[in-house]
Amino acid sequence: MKKPLEQRFWEKVDIRGEDECWNWKAYKNKAGYGRFQLNQKQGEYAHRVSYIIANGKIDDGLIVLHSCDRPSCVNPKHLRSGTQKENIIDCVSKKRHSGFMLYGKKSPKVKLNEKQVQTIRILKDCFSSQSVSEMFGISRQSINDIWSNRSWNRLTSNKQALSL
Repeated sequence: MKKPLEQRFWEKVDIRGEDECWNWKAYKNKAGYGRFQLNQKQGEYAHRVSYIIANGKIDDGLIVLHSCDRPSCVNPKHLRSGTQKENIIDCVSKKRHSGFMLYGKKSPKVKLNEKQVQTIRILKDCFSSQSVSEMFGISRQSINDIWSNRSWNRLTSNKQALSL
């Protein structure tokens, strides 16, 4: 006999005091958000399932936000619906953004400057990603991301940047 959805869900939660975080014990993605398999074809974020169980449908255009700022928490008392704009404002005000809204040289994670990125783009037709990654001391994936415009895509190409 198949267990009811709510029972399957709560079995995967470390339920503690009513005001404490209730951590998701099953699969979590790289960002720490729990995932719950609703059926064989459909999965959902665990915090969204918790919110729906406690409050019903999430209105169109809204997302589920954590008051505790812990991605693995599914305590319904720590969850509320809101807009993506509210989520970003909350994130930035608490300095949790890790530079996700900062691009290029403004990002705290930056290892290259704009001239180096332009040079890397020029080298695409001449060298392998492995040799370019060794030249600049960054990963091959970073080189491939630059070449495919997955990173530094706001920087326009400048063919005169080459100066190693």
